[in-house]
Amino acid sequence: AAYEALIADSEAMRAYNMTLNLTLVITSLGILLAMLLWELVIPIWLGNGQTLGKKIFSLCLVRNDGVKLNHLQLFARMLLGKFTIETMLPVYVLILVFWGVVGLPGTLLLFAILIAQVLCLIISRDNCAIHDLIAGTVVVDISSQMIFRTTEDLIAYKKKIAAEQAARQVY
Repeated sequence: AAYEALIADSEAMRAYNMTLNLTLVITSLGILLAMLLWELVIPIWLGNGQTLGKKIFSLCLVRNDGVKLNHLQLFARMLLGKFTIETMLPVYVLILVFWGVVGLPGTLLLFAILIAQVLCLIISRDNCAIHDLIAGTVVVDISSQMIFRTTEDLIAYKKKIAAEQAARQVY
């Protein structure tokens, strides 16, 4: 009965929609600014794509081939993967469920995202999350992993190893 009265009153419906839209905008901007700081600014400042947690545990982000990340990959990982898919999509659905806009379909979407994330962690070769698959990155132990500054350094290292192996082999 209350919802039918809300629909019948155009001014109340306009205020309801405005409140919902402002809730979504304020939430989005707040989370985006926080993620820009924690997932982009701090890793650029600390270097090696390290957040504070990765720094404490001596972990870092590298490309799948072991080369240091550039800022564009770090940005794509944060914006497309962590912010859009893993954070804002569930937050939007939860807000819309709270406001009564979506019900069961929203809950099913949340479970689908959760299942996709778990499957990515289980099935992917490097046990990567969705944001790492999108950006082509992997988390490694900084003390035991060779990290190359550029692709050229990686190629030079591989040539050196191949030359050493060729020199050791008897023909």
